[in-house]
Amino acid sequence: MSLKFDVSTEKGLASFNGAMALKSYVEGAAFSPVDIEYFSQFSSSPDQQKQPHAYRWYKHIKSLQTVRGLGSSAPVTENIV
Repeated sequence: MSLKFDVSTEKGLASFNGAMALKSYVEGAAFSPVDIEYFSQFSSSPDQQKQPHAYRWYKHIKSLQTVRGLGSSAPVTENIV
């Protein structure tokens, strides 16, 4: 998959931050492999002061991966009971 934002650059991270202003997930209304793909591109947490929306998203995805026991490249599956 080709990522829309290059979060390794200031410009790309700024664009990603803006895109995440009103969203909890990169695509759609639920955690998906796209979130994992973007998360794996970060070498560290975004700066909370400079990129507050990217920072919020990063912390949210990190917590989901911790709770679900997912690695940065693990597939996402939903268990619906």
